[in-house]
Amino acid sequence: MELLGSLFTENAIYVPANSIAVEGRAAICALYTDPPPEDLGITVNRVDVENDSAWVYAFSHRNVDGRRLGNAFVDVWRRNNDMWQISACIVNSSDGFVLD
Repeated sequence: MELLGSLFTENAIYVPANSIAVEGRAAICALYTDPPPEDLGITVNRVDVENDSAWVYAFSHRNVDGRRLGNAFVDVWRRNNDMWQISACIVNSSDGFVLD
């Protein structure tokens, strides 16, 4: 979970699908006790960068019962000392949707 934690700022806000917001790196990492599925993929659709801030619109996807299911998410990234970290993330649906 150290790698996951390094992706987030110390005071990051994360809004999981169908849930309330969680604040802080430690609280975000506490949500994830298991490693991600081996078939988990990320497709980045758009990245906008301005100075030391960026936002990313992307899909996470995985195979479930022969279907590729996904969730859309938006991340806000901040650059601090040449290191980019997520300061906010919101995910749309824990049930996912069929991508193809």
